[in-house]
Amino acid sequence: MEQYATTGEQFNAREVFYLYTTESIATTGFGIDADCFGRGSQFKDMVKRFTGADASSKDMIKLLVLIMFPRLANLLGINLFDGESLGFFLGLINDVVKQRKDQATTAAKRNVMVDLLYEALTGQVNAEIKEQVKEEFDMSETKQKNLVNLSEEELKTLLMSNLLLLFLAGLDTSSATLAACAYFLSTEVEVQERVYNELLDVMDAEGNDELDYNAVQKLNYLDMCVHETLRCYPLADIERKCTKASYSSLR
Repeated sequence: MEQYATTGEQFNAREVFYLYTTESIATTGFGIDADCFGRGSQFKDMVKRFTGADASSKDMIKLLVLIMFPRLANLLGINLFDGESLGFFLGLINDVVKQRKDQATTAAKRNVMVDLLYEALTGQVNAEIKEQVKEEFDMSETKQKNLVNLSEEELKTLLMSNLLLLFLAGLDTSSATLAACAYFLSTEVEVQERVYNELLDVMDAEGNDELDYNAVQKLNYLDMCVHETLRCYPLADIERKCTKASYSSLR
């Protein structure tokens, strides 16, 4: 981004934020450095194949057959997801489960999502977290005990489904919203300056050059900008129209 800011060169915001979101998921979900902005990133390539970002006409025909003729798709061996990319991510899950089983201490724990999920599913959490899981997921004590008694294969399946949900639910949605928000900020210099000043104020108050989760919660104006972006370009079509003429802008 510094290069683009210096040269004034145009760039594809959608692609940049797609790579950024992929890198974030790789770090927070799997605890790996995917180097998505570099060339030859296997993780990036596998994500694109899994999510269908580079889908061809042939892939679209396969999807159509899968949806309209599921029995025929089953006979032809057509799967919803790419087999190689699915195997790649399953291999990552297997490595994590093996590491967590083999390590004698928690020294290697990285506090990423795959570690936290593994601990939750195997009962390696304190009473406070257990209560939080019970409240948020409306899960009884019996259901929690059943999760603890999962076989290794069932555990891997649950880990896989939850981690891959990050890609299906969070990749395109987050990257598209960030790209649209960045575009709006680039066209509204006044708003951009206000967001920038808010960031500086929060970092000064926190006494840290990096923003953690708690600091981000204090960025109220930035949150308003994101909501305004979603109002202009919602991720889902809603058949409702504003019937009032008055509207208060961000300014």
